[in-house]
Amino acid sequence: MGINTGINIDNKDDIGNQSENPGGNPGEFKPLPLRNLSQVLVMPFYTIGIDSLFTIFFYMAIAGVDGKDKINAIIQYGSGIKFNWIAFGFVFMLSMMIFWFIPLWRFSKYPTAANREAARKKIAYIYRDLYSIFIMVFAAKLVAHLVIYKQFIIWEYFFKFNLPAMALSVIMQFCFAAVFLDSLIFGAAGEYIGSLYDEDELYMPKPGYSISIAVKMIMLFFSTAVIPLLLLYFFIVNNFSLNEAAASNVFNLVSVGSLTPMIIGIAFIVRNIQKPLNELSQKMQKLSEGDFSVKSRIYFTDEIAAIKAHFNVMTAQLSEREKLRETFGKYVSIEVARELLKSGGMDLCGEEIEATVLFCDIRNFTSISEQISARQLVEMLNSYFSFITAPVALYNGVVNKFIGDAVMAIYLPRLGSRDHVNDAVLSAVKMREALCDFNKNGVKPAGDIKFGIGIHTGTLIAGSIGTKSRLEYTVIGDTVNIASRIESKTKDYQTDILITANVYEKISPAVFENIKFEKAGETMLKGKDKPVEVYRVL
Repeated sequence: MGINTGINIDNKDDIGNQSENPGGNPGEFKPLPLRNLSQVLVMPFYTIGIDSLFTIFFYMAIAGVDGKDKINAIIQYGSGIKFNWIAFGFVFMLSMMIFWFIPLWRFSKYPTAANREAARKKIAYIYRDLYSIFIMVFAAKLVAHLVIYKQFIIWEYFFKFNLPAMALSVIMQFCFAAVFLDSLIFGAAGEYIGSLYDEDELYMPKPGYSISIAVKMIMLFFSTAVIPLLLLYFFIVNNFSLNEAAASNVFNLVSVGSLTPMIIGIAFIVRNIQKPLNELSQKMQKLSEGDFSVKSRIYFTDEIAAIKAHFNVMTAQLSEREKLRETFGKYVSIEVARELLKSGGMDLCGEEIEATVLFCDIRNFTSISEQISARQLVEMLNSYFSFITAPVALYNGVVNKFIGDAVMAIYLPRLGSRDHVNDAVLSAVKMREALCDFNKNGVKPAGDIKFGIGIHTGTLIAGSIGTKSRLEYTVIGDTVNIASRIESKTKDYQTDILITANVYEKISPAVFENIKFEKAGETMLKGKDKPVEVYRVL
């Protein structure tokens, strides 16, 4: 037996969202009627006919009797003690099923967390419990038989007729019950079963015991074909006077003509169903682990082939989406994407927040681009960006966009930068070190590169700009404009990193013990009526 849920839920659209009890006490759920789940109590009625049929047929076939009185005489060893074994087995099984059913009923009446957990275990381990119930039914029949007829037992009869009849009857009942359990019990009980699990749990594997499709098919074949044919063979041989040739012909008809083709046929059917399912399960596991190259070969046009075809289409579509994500995802900040997934979207209208903006631009880029080819220029920029953007991510910043040779980075609390002022300045200092590494090891066909960095902090508007089909999460406002224009002033002040007084006043001295700041004076910026005080980062 493999591990599985052992349940079959058909009405997923109607379940999963009705079990919680809004406004109720913690750990309590809405009461739910058992409805069709109570069909579990029908099982003893369902199996009583199987018990009666196979018990009587066994005695007729093996003992060669053809009447009820003769069968009772063998069962009772001629003692005359009358005991209804069919009724006994039915009552005992019904009692066991009611006992098993109690936790399900209790959760329906008193829907607490503890009762829900008990009911979940009953559903998850129903096949194991079913197996245990039939074992107890057999044990109860055996004990009752030995007690009732202890003074009259004929051991030859017991081992030849009575014990095998009880065992066969219980085995047949178990086979039929296990095969038809899903449709018999859970066909329309989705609402109740859905209340046992949270919404996410409904679509995830659960612990428990199950019987594989192959085993169920074998059990069905065994109980509906093999045993009935064998009993029929023994019935013919033991109840009719057959010469040796006729008996041989009957045996060949049953074994070679019927059982052998059926056994071979069921083996092929099981193999052609179970093996493809196992292979698909393994490939789905690989797919869930990120291997989008998995495909399933199709040789026929049956239902299994259709499932494989749908799997291959799904794999191809997922592979295409993964390529799109890998290709175009590079043009979108992963931090922004994560925030979108977590929050379900960002405010399209924008929001006013406190944040820090950093601009970094290559010095004399126009002159450099005139000295090298377009291909060399792109290679240089890609190499350069790979060096200087790493510190941005290191200190919780987001590269919002590349503007030619310039980089615009933003530091927002909602994107992970709680201390956005310190993060921005630390990034700039680290970018200075990264530029030195680039000039030593990067692709630079036009010689060493120099840059200028400007940083400003303040209030800005952050939001998604564009249309519903094409959006870009960015920041706009005076804070962004000042950071950009401060960067252009680095040439005038002969420094590579320039920050505004707003930034200087908010940095933590303890964080920058080994970094010096020097007041550079005040500067006029385009569009500003008052000068802006700036500091060099040494």
